[in-house]
Amino acid sequence: MGYVLNFIQQLYRHASVPLAAVSVDTGQWIAASTVYTAMLGYTEAELLSMTEADITHPDDDKWASPRRLAELLHHSPDESIQMEKRYIHKNGHEVRVHLRVSLAKTGQDGDAGYLVQEATVLPEIPIKQDAHDNEPDFQSLFDKNADILFSASSADGILEGVSPSVKRILGYGQDEMKGHHRAEFYHPEDAADMITGERLYSSDGTITRRVRHKDGHYLWLETSFQILRDPAGNIVRVLTLGRDVTDRVVMQKRLQQSEQNYKLIMDYSLDFISRHKVNDELTFIYASPVCRALLGYEPEELEGTAARGYIHPEDVKMVRSHLMSALRVEAPEAFVFRFRCKDGSYIWFETNSRYTYNAQGKVEEVISISRDITERKQIDLKLEEYKSLFDYNPAGVASLDLDGNLLTANRGQEILCGYTEQEMVNNHFTPLIDPVDVEKTAYHFSLAAKGVPQSYETGLRHRDGHRIEVSVINVPIILHGEIVGVFGITSDITDSKRYVEQIEKLSYEHSLILNSVSEGIFGVDLEGKAGFMNPAGAKMLGFSAGEWIGQSFLCTLQQTRADGSQYLPGESPLMRAVREGIALYKEESVFWRQDGSSFLASYRVTPLFDKGERMGAVIVFNDITNEKQIIRAKESAERADKAKSEFMAIMSHELRTPMNGIIGMIELLAESQLDEEQQSYTDIIRQSSDALLHILNEILDFSKIEAGKMVLSEDPIQIRSVLGGVTELFSAKAAEKNLEMSCHVAPDIPDMIRGDEGRLRQVLINLVGNAIKFTDAGKVTISVHIANDSPENALILEFFVKDTGIGIPSDKLDQLFQSFSQLHPAINRKYGGTGLGLSICKKLVELMGGSIGVIQEEEESWGSTFYFTLKTGAWTSPVTKVETEEEISPSAELERSRPIPQENDKVSLSRLKLPETTVPRWGLLRILVADDHPVNRQIFSAILNKMGYHPDVAVNGAEALRASESQNYDLIFMDVQMPVLDGIEAAKLIGARQPRDAQPVMIAVTAFADAKNRKRCLDAGMQDVLSKPVLVPELERILEKWSGHIHSL
Repeated sequence: MGYVLNFIQQLYRHASVPLAAVSVDTGQWIAASTVYTAMLGYTEAELLSMTEADITHPDDDKWASPRRLAELLHHSPDESIQMEKRYIHKNGHEVRVHLRVSLAKTGQDGDAGYLVQEATVLPEIPIKQDAHDNEPDFQSLFDKNADILFSASSADGILEGVSPSVKRILGYGQDEMKGHHRAEFYHPEDAADMITGERLYSSDGTITRRVRHKDGHYLWLETSFQILRDPAGNIVRVLTLGRDVTDRVVMQKRLQQSEQNYKLIMDYSLDFISRHKVNDELTFIYASPVCRALLGYEPEELEGTAARGYIHPEDVKMVRSHLMSALRVEAPEAFVFRFRCKDGSYIWFETNSRYTYNAQGKVEEVISISRDITERKQIDLKLEEYKSLFDYNPAGVASLDLDGNLLTANRGQEILCGYTEQEMVNNHFTPLIDPVDVEKTAYHFSLAAKGVPQSYETGLRHRDGHRIEVSVINVPIILHGEIVGVFGITSDITDSKRYVEQIEKLSYEHSLILNSVSEGIFGVDLEGKAGFMNPAGAKMLGFSAGEWIGQSFLCTLQQTRADGSQYLPGESPLMRAVREGIALYKEESVFWRQDGSSFLASYRVTPLFDKGERMGAVIVFNDITNEKQIIRAKESAERADKAKSEFMAIMSHELRTPMNGIIGMIELLAESQLDEEQQSYTDIIRQSSDALLHILNEILDFSKIEAGKMVLSEDPIQIRSVLGGVTELFSAKAAEKNLEMSCHVAPDIPDMIRGDEGRLRQVLINLVGNAIKFTDAGKVTISVHIANDSPENALILEFFVKDTGIGIPSDKLDQLFQSFSQLHPAINRKYGGTGLGLSICKKLVELMGGSIGVIQEEEESWGSTFYFTLKTGAWTSPVTKVETEEEISPSAELERSRPIPQENDKVSLSRLKLPETTVPRWGLLRILVADDHPVNRQIFSAILNKMGYHPDVAVNGAEALRASESQNYDLIFMDVQMPVLDGIEAAKLIGARQPRDAQPVMIAVTAFADAKNRKRCLDAGMQDVLSKPVLVPELERILEKWSGHIHSL
């Protein structure tokens, strides 16, 4: 236990009372007084080599072992246990003792501590052997024990007898105490405690109390009691045995005070006190609490660990050498070394170490007292640095007296001026200065000599005559508060001054660049402090001029994520990139201005290096708030358009499918044998279906245009054929109303032009249809000619549709081309219409690069003239021009070029009549119709039957695939949208599984016949597209187009 144990052993050894200490953990005797060892017949060395159990009576060891007693005292360390115990004397007889046992905790090394035993040998009280009376033989007791005070008292505490030893111990005669109450002789505090606590006697141990000596001072007496009772159990007499333990109590108090003082020294010393095992690792046994403040460790963190691991690697060998030498000398010298703190830094310790020895003289521990001398060591190092600074500094360093005479000069000063130290010392400094700078240098020196440090630039004149640009620092030399001289430090800045001029020029140019860019740019050092910022960056972040200099604003610049959640302090991507020296680019982040407002920013972090050493980072950022708002608005609009397009596509499919059934069935019904009334009903249904289909087409076209999905083609157009087709289409209706209808084409218009034939026809049909609808008498004229202002490299055509109808009120002209606009409810009720036709015409014409309008007539009754322009050009292939303006005859034009009917063409039932024939017009063909809708399959089959074909049918793509594998079909009509397997996937699989020379021609049948879906169908391996509702002319076109190809295989 080190020197503390030696101290305890010495303290116990000289105690005048039987006093001993026993280890709780091992039961080993660790200290004993000479009186105690004599009581048991052993020497101190013999007793300390044994455990308490070695000399304890076997029956007593079971219940009174040191560990058991320590457990009883653990929760009440200030209390004690009094007990009787039997020890075995060295000569073999029993020694009956009364023990007062208390627990002393060390709180070190995990030990529970040790038990302190105060012993009193209990004499055997002789009893008279009388059959009628068992009273003690007092006289025998009184005569045999002169050092022990015996007394007998009644049950209520009245003294009946006292031994003669009372005179020697307390100074009283026997008669002076006899008849008095026991409490009269106790200290008032102890007497009061005896009465109030009903502790007049103690039948199960001893009591230590203060008893008054006759001269008035108090002694500490340890008193044991023996209570005598009658047969009924009543107390008849109490025998007491008292022993003066004043010396022992004083010794205990001194020991407790010493232990307390030791604990205070260990706990509150500013020096670090530690105990170590004597091994290679110098394992910590104990570390004083000051290690928290000095080193940052808790004592428990050090205890049990190797001290060698905390010593600076360079100092380990030196420390071991000092510890080895401490074994050979009585007063080893202190040694200095570096010790690692918890934060990784090192402090300097000056340490004194001593070894402790056990009773056998064997080394047990190393005790060290270490003092923090870091500050003193740093001063020593600074002194060494100063000496090095003077001797080895490449700059010129000199000391001068107050008159300007040099006292010392280093090697740097010699090299700078070209003179030796001996040549400069004791001479004035002015001969070393360039004459043009002497006055300036003398001025600054005079200020330094008055106590004002100076820093300035001047010029030296070298020994060989050339000028040297230098930077000079003059500081006063102060001793005991008095200025006695001046230090001068001179550095050659000739090269650096030239570099500075170049840098200033580059810096100016760079500043111009930084100030002109629109992006924000700023730089920070390794601590995040701003070093530069361009005006654009300062403006975006809300800094006034120069306000940002030296600020660390990165923590406030990026506080939150885009979703509003907070970053942990110091953990934003921007701060981590700067701290870790990594490059980073973020397209979108949230930056915060100085006023607390935020904005969206994109930024890039680039680490800044200088000669391989990281110096900080450059951040380039831009405010993208407006850009993001535009993008988000665009994305929102695109999503809306997409949703609208998807809705209209679904509506197109859902509406066209039943329309296909209605129109197809009406066509088939019209071909059957009907009477006049049935034919009339069929015509009404047909007309209603055509009107409904026309409305559907208008709505879908309008939706496509609004969504920006309308794509125009650039194909050759036979302009006269298109006009002839439109004229022929409405000729029957005009004839019904007895209207004259004519079409005129200027002779200089090429026969073939470029454009979208379908959309041109759609505009013409709408305008001509309106003219016939709103004209009850007169005529409708269509004309087209080349505009007078057509450029040389382009062709602008002007189309006119003039009627003699109801005309248009002047106040309604601005409503003509608005969506869903009707001029008057009465007109709508009479003539019908959705109000979309002219709006669609306007958008189509504008998409084709033209314009549309109406020419106001002087009188409404004169009718209306609608016109539109078309920006086009002649088709590059040779064409035949017409020499004079011609009037196009519908029948003649149709003979020359029969137009292909469009979805929104009105086709008379007479054109739909199919001859009942068994000889197919286009040769023998194996045909498969795949459609999930039963009506569509029935219509398809019926139309093909009348053409002489008997197709197979499939209800989905999977059935179509199986049918194609079992039968080699020439032609497959494939509905695109089908359950189980859609037409697109089925077409891909058929194309993949069939040999190339045996693959059928696949025709997509769909309600989505726009360019995008057409391409999708062709990419899947289909050869053509047929739009719903399926019309006979379109079906004839497909058979005409592909039959030749099929038969050529």
